[in-house]
Amino acid sequence: MSSSAFKPVDPLHARGPRHFYLLFDEELEALKPMLRVALERMEEVLEYWYQLYVVHFGDDRTLSELEFRDLYQAGLARNTNHLIEGDMDGYAIDTIRTGERLAERRVPFAGVGAAPHWYEDSIYRLFVDS
Repeated sequence: MSSSAFKPVDPLHARGPRHFYLLFDEELEALKPMLRVALERMEEVLEYWYQLYVVHFGDDRTLSELEFRDLYQAGLARNTNHLIEGDMDGYAIDTIRTGERLAERRVPFAGVGAAPHWYEDSIYRLFVDS
């Protein structure tokens, strides 16, 4: 699958709600095939994501690999399924729960802020390497 399959919607001509000020329904629909691939290849995503975490935080990282996987794997799978199903309420609730778990583990803001970028890099790598 080509990473060029996703075409952003022209915001002046989009219909329907914009979810979290980011995605229109049409964009979310176009992302579903890629989200399914990410879900099927979650192990690869997490493996590369953790490598980026280690490279950037080194000995200052808060989470061991086991803790990292425990925190992100189930939540990421649930959230990806929520997006595929168009369940934005479930997505929001599970995102908040993941944030709470990260706060409980005292993951610094830098780690929380960088996580979506490392996730994006990990997903991008799935499609570039394919």
